[in-house]
Amino acid sequence: MQGTLILAIRIGLTIEQYWDLTPAEFFCYVEAFKQESEDKSKNDTANSLFTAWNTANYSKAKKLPNLSNIIKGIFKKKEKPQNSKRMSNEEIKQHYENKVVK
Repeated sequence: MQGTLILAIRIGLTIEQYWDLTPAEFFCYVEAFKQESEDKSKNDTANSLFTAWNTANYSKAKKLPNLSNIIKGIFKKKEKPQNSKRMSNEEIKQHYENKVVK
């Protein structure tokens, strides 16, 4: 229990907000925080590569890689494993609505 409370605080929830959430709601917050962190990391990487590319361009490098291909590679969607047992957010929502809300 203490581990999830620490996680809640790290993602920006107050203790009161944490105790008002159901486990499913809490893990939606965790998933959103994780996605936001991944997006920020990708944007930071893209900005760094853009800066490096421009630096090479201004230094009159002989051959530059195609910048659009580099950036596309960063934002490429990852393939999820086919046999993953983890439920998606939609599956969790459906399960919650079918089993718990009735």
